[in-house]
Amino acid sequence: MHFADYDPLLHYNAALDLWKQTLGIAYPVTDRVARPRLWTRPGLEPGDGIVAVENGQVVGIGVAEISRDALIPPQTASLELLVVAPSHQRRGLGRRLLSLIEARLRSHGFKEIHVARGLYRFWSGTPVDLPGASPFFEACGYTDTGEVVDMIASLEDFLPDPAREQAAQGMGVTVAPVKPDEVGGVYDLLTREAAGWREALLKMASSGDLGNILAVRHGRRFIGCVQTFTPTSRFRYANLVWEGLYGQKLGGFGAVLIAKAWRGKGLGLYMIEQAAAHVKNNGGSHAYIDWTSREMARFYGKIGAVICRTFRKHMKQL
Repeated sequence: MHFADYDPLLHYNAALDLWKQTLGIAYPVTDRVARPRLWTRPGLEPGDGIVAVENGQVVGIGVAEISRDALIPPQTASLELLVVAPSHQRRGLGRRLLSLIEARLRSHGFKEIHVARGLYRFWSGTPVDLPGASPFFEACGYTDTGEVVDMIASLEDFLPDPAREQAAQGMGVTVAPVKPDEVGGVYDLLTREAAGWREALLKMASSGDLGNILAVRHGRRFIGCVQTFTPTSRFRYANLVWEGLYGQKLGGFGAVLIAKAWRGKGLGLYMIEQAAAHVKNNGGSHAYIDWTSREMARFYGKIGAVICRTFRKHMKQL
């Protein structure tokens, strides 16, 4: 057996084959989802992934995500994929692939590695329904830092509450897609309130998905925003990963923000109702909400969303 740098041209199909062998029933992934993560992802370089090859066959793959177009020099990286053929599991191969990826990141000055945290992630962390996953990472020195959940809401019968919209308008508040000349204003809002969401904002804008970013306005001021995703979104974000389970009309929304000064006025629920209506009106059958908490689940439950997956967050100091 030997190890080599992951090359999408040579190894992408092998990665899909290994995925189907190990994860395909519980987590079916389509080419439309996998390709931008494992082939065409901006900044993907040789050495960001490692393959294990035996007798000419790829029997294991690990791929990290390094955000080379981030707003600040990156200090953390994310492990997006680690799969080993069933015939080669429980032989230490997964641990070896992981250690090679960690060594590369360490040599490039990275301080931390997280499991499934990048912009092009598949999961929202380590899936609880893969029972060996969390013990594996913890045996490799990773720390469990908490729980996150994903949710799904059927939009078939969804209708926003007219009274809620009327109340918002009574406060002088509206929700509408961001215009090209408004990106800077929304960017400034995120800088003040949630700087970590700026990268996704810029990625959506540069991908041609600006119309799916909904801004909450009070007059000419931006007081909130929500990043939505529809079946035709060009940027196939984490909310659209599981179209293999829910169909190609899957939509969703990710970053949801109301400025601190405007919280407690019912505007958060108004905003997510408008987001769900936007997804539905643009062909979405479901809204997938990733990386949230059980506390927030009660909030999203008001539009009919239910918890569908549970994850543990894992990280390691390099």
